[in-house]
Amino acid sequence: MILNRYKTLTVFVVLACLFLASSAMAGNTVLNAAAVSYAREVGLANTVYTVPSGPTVSRAMQVLRPISANGGDFFLRVSLANGAVFATGGLPSAANIVQTITGNGVFTISLISVAADGDTFEDFKIQVNTQPTAFPTFTFDPNPALNTIKIRDVNNQLGTLNSIGISIATRDASSGNAIDVGGETASRSDGTTNWLQGASGVAVTTAPPSTAGTTVIDVTQPSAKTKFFVGGNQAVTTTRTDVSSFAVNASRGPKTQDGVTAFALTNFDLIKITVSGPLAGVTTLTWDNNGGSTKKVTYSVTATDVTNGFAVLNVPGANPDFNGTSAPLSVTVDGTTQLTPRQLSLAIDLVLAASGPAANSRNLFASAPQSNWVFNGSVLTAVFGNGNNGVFNTRYYLWNASGGLGKVTADVYTLPIGTAGSTKVGTVVIGNLQALSGMNVRLAEDILANITGVTLPYTTNGGNLTVVFTIEANGIIGRSNVFSNLFSYGVDGMQ
Repeated sequence: MILNRYKTLTVFVVLACLFLASSAMAGNTVLNAAAVSYAREVGLANTVYTVPSGPTVSRAMQVLRPISANGGDFFLRVSLANGAVFATGGLPSAANIVQTITGNGVFTISLISVAADGDTFEDFKIQVNTQPTAFPTFTFDPNPALNTIKIRDVNNQLGTLNSIGISIATRDASSGNAIDVGGETASRSDGTTNWLQGASGVAVTTAPPSTAGTTVIDVTQPSAKTKFFVGGNQAVTTTRTDVSSFAVNASRGPKTQDGVTAFALTNFDLIKITVSGPLAGVTTLTWDNNGGSTKKVTYSVTATDVTNGFAVLNVPGANPDFNGTSAPLSVTVDGTTQLTPRQLSLAIDLVLAASGPAANSRNLFASAPQSNWVFNGSVLTAVFGNGNNGVFNTRYYLWNASGGLGKVTADVYTLPIGTAGSTKVGTVVIGNLQALSGMNVRLAEDILANITGVTLPYTTNGGNLTVVFTIEANGIIGRSNVFSNLFSYGVDGMQ
């Protein structure tokens, strides 16, 4: 008889411990799936999003509540974080709370009051009809088959690549005091708490090179600085890949506001590729990965572009190559304009017109140098010389420090007073400058005397001229000197 009393006391103590377990053991709220990703491109403050089936949130309790008659009923509150609220057309109902238990308890779930548009939480009443024998789990399920849930993102968390969290807390129905305290914020095993997540629907997934490449202007004849050198037996071309391949991906998977449809660009949206820098001589820009006419995009550079110092290649957003496929940007020149060394930069922008609000247009790749144009030789300019050899002598001194010879060509230009501008007088091939050798070139005798139509002494504009030397060798050093029998203007560097 005494033994039975001890057994009864033991059972009572165990049950009491279970009912009061919240003092020692806390419940846990779990995100049961990966975050639902919504495209940042569609997000603005107060955008309404539909939560799809899948991202359920479970509250695993660590207390056993007695039946209703013994005060066991409790409230369960589902709260949104980060400024998000429930929205009209998708307010929670009792159907969104699903009972999952391993014991034989029976519960009735109802709403305390219907949430209104703009509420950050919804309260559910859990009526304990039959005492459970195992800790129960209650799951918030946004499955539209049960009841559609819509969230208004008041602070545009998703449009700024941030997230929205969720929590579940419980409290006693009679006193209102919290029970099963702890672990209310929903999380995964890795500690992440993002229930809904903003993500980029469009991104540059393979960036252009971080270091500018080199494009070589051919200085040899007959190209004479009008075409590109591409190597191999002095091969030249008017088209050159000016930026190594880069990739834009507009098929990255985040959803539109409905939570189901993957975000995608339309042909009303644009990927804007801007090339900035000196564009004299450039005729077209082409973006293509040899994918055919549906993918290849070519832009004809205008005189206004040359004046402004930049050109824009607008690629329709639905271009099939915007799937992460890398493609290069090519530049074509006219083959007649004398090209100069320059640096061209590249920027990539997203311009939204249909798939998202225009306010969400943004830069995808900040402008950065991508190509340095250089000569495959030396170009030296003597700004001042005088061809009136009845009074002055003009000498040009060249030194070749390289290990190879280089042909020397001189282009002669007038040097007028005022703003009339120079005109070309003529071009003369002087000859080869040998390796590790110097050359003394006379303006009148070696250059002007070999230009058809020029007579000596040359007196136009007082005889003043500018001469540009092109030497088919690198590292040439040059100096110039204008002098008479009585004085010298001094030795000037050529650059």
